[in-house]
Amino acid sequence: MTKKMKIILGVVVAAGLVAGAISYKNASHASSPETEEVEEAEKLNPVGPAFNADSAMVYCAAQCDFGPRTMNSEAHDKCGEWIVKKFKQFGCEVETQKADLKGYDGTVLKNTNII
Repeated sequence: MTKKMKIILGVVVAAGLVAGAISYKNASHASSPETEEVEEAEKLNPVGPAFNADSAMVYCAAQCDFGPRTMNSEAHDKCGEWIVKKFKQFGCEVETQKADLKGYDGTVLKNTNII
């Protein structure tokens, strides 16, 4: 695949992602009386803890400390394990889904979804 083709493919994929995000946003704003009541209740009683910028920065730094987390790398695996451990420490029920994906060049990419 030529460099020009890769660029075109990248632009097409990016445009598709943007269009999908806009479509999702518009669909999620479709309102019904029930939806409006739930949205109003959520405004009054937000779910989860308040955002803490310092904590967010610490968690971002901890992930970055693993180094580049490219697929099939040790850093990728260790960061995923760390995320699962953190979620469990917070009392979350965590499920992982492992899959071998095929890259564009045929490389097998070890994937883990953290749910």
